[in-house]
Amino acid sequence: MHTHNFIQRFIRSNWITRAKAIISDPAKLRQIVQLVSSMAGKGGLRSVRAKLRLFADYVRDIASGRYKGYSTTSLILIVAALLYVVTPMDFIPDFLPAGFIDDVSIVVWAFRKLKKELDTYEQKRDKNVTP
Repeated sequence: MHTHNFIQRFIRSNWITRAKAIISDPAKLRQIVQLVSSMAGKGGLRSVRAKLRLFADYVRDIASGRYKGYSTTSLILIVAALLYVVTPMDFIPDFLPAGFIDDVSIVVWAFRKLKKELDTYEQKRDKNVTP
């Protein structure tokens, strides 16, 4: 299956709906961040470890109230991507050989799509300024 197919299936699936249902719950957002942090070092996810850490920082800072100048649409997409990564039974179950190919594809796609928002977040985070 090609990367484009993973992205199309992701967009049409209920991952976005799931994310919308939890973005207003800081406890659930923190739980996702913890799960992602524990998974980021897994072999199949090593190539996107830095992106996952950035996504986790973004969500953590929003959940804590530290980052307020965020795009709700971006938060939803990042949370949807993180939910996808932490769910073992997705398009290609993670326990299968090459089971993280779909996860990596979703993370890379979300990162590219949200690059401008993430760059803004990083600049403000690195200046230690709460927008």
